[in-house]
Amino acid sequence: MQPRTVFTLNRFIMEYNRKCKCCQEEFVTNRIDQFFLNRLHQVSFNNRKQSKERERLAFINKPLMKTYRIFIKILNIRSEKTVSKEFLKGRGADLALFNNVQLVDGAFQHCLFDIAILVKGEMVTLKKVRHD
Repeated sequence: MQPRTVFTLNRFIMEYNRKCKCCQEEFVTNRIDQFFLNRLHQVSFNNRKQSKERERLAFINKPLMKTYRIFIKILNIRSEKTVSKEFLKGRGADLALFNNVQLVDGAFQHCLFDIAILVKGEMVTLKKVRHD
């Protein structure tokens, strides 16, 4: 798409022929960074793009968030609580899920966001971890 130079009111204006990324309609603009017909088309395009990304990641994020909400509910306002694996299983938590590893009490532990998961036999300690 070659720019076209137009002379108006004692100055040169570059015009660019573009196709809207949202609807593929052709339009003319004098801005080199304009890719949409208008703001509504830009918002619509970006919303569709983000929606596809959320759908793609849903199989990961849904179980993570479900287990995280269970942990938060169990901890309530406490910073640490020990419960059995059976209790967590009954609530629907998946202990195989974690998304980071942090140094907690001198040892590296699996964490789900800001909650450390310490497994000892049949007991599990959930501990809030501070991010400094």
